[in-house]
Amino acid sequence: MKRTRKKILNKGDIYLILQEVMYSVVDLANKDCDDPLETAKDIKYGLNVIMEQIDKHYVEVEDETES
Repeated sequence: MKRTRKKILNKGDIYLILQEVMYSVVDLANKDCDDPLETAKDIKYGLNVIMEQIDKHYVEVEDETES
């Protein structure tokens, strides 16, 4: 049985993923890709990875000050 494990990426890794996503968005906008649907799936995957990593590093805090 193959085991996979998730790791928390560092800022450099996240930057590289974001850079690839941005290039894919430009390619898609310029219709400069072989398979637009596959490119869109790659963009979605990259953004999901970034959001997952942000979620691990940041938590939502309620503001306890009164108005």
